[in-house]
Amino acid sequence: RRAMRWLYDRHGLRAEPSGAIGLAALLGGRCDLGRTGDVVVVLSGRNVDESAFREWIAVDSP
Repeated sequence: RRAMRWLYDRHGLRAEPSGAIGLAALLGGRCDLGRTGDVVVVLSGRNVDESAFREWIAVDSP
């Protein structure tokens, strides 16, 4: 949910929970990137119900 909110707040992008899982791993420090170069994360699943999306991102509101 935090990754979904991060995407929406910073970039205006909507992703369903499973579509933001790769970003969630990066933001949560779950990936050891070492000294790799660029990182690519695939985002998917913009087809999400409006009310469900608002509910999901409201959970982590400041």
